[in-house]
Amino acid sequence: MKTTRIEANEITEEQKETVILQYGMTFDDVDYYTMKRRHGQNVISAHYIYKENDDKNLIDGLQMLYGNKHSKEYRSAKKRLGVTNDQVNSARRLVK
Repeated sequence: MKTTRIEANEITEEQKETVILQYGMTFDDVDYYTMKRRHGQNVISAHYIYKENDDKNLIDGLQMLYGNKHSKEYRSAKKRLGVTNDQVNSARRLVK
């Protein structure tokens, strides 16, 4: 099995016409495309990887400031943003 990575600017118009993107996304939101093939040329799976969304970062930031520290959403947002407890506590103190 071989995995191929194609950068967003290298995606052909033919490939773009055959793909249904995630709701609300355009090819401007695509970072790169990965495709897994078997030994022949049969494609097993293909995935478009999207650029980091600024709206998502905003939501994660709000979760850090106002969310319950014991919730799953808080832990996930903290991991995605890569912040420490001290950073979160400092920011929360500024908001109060």
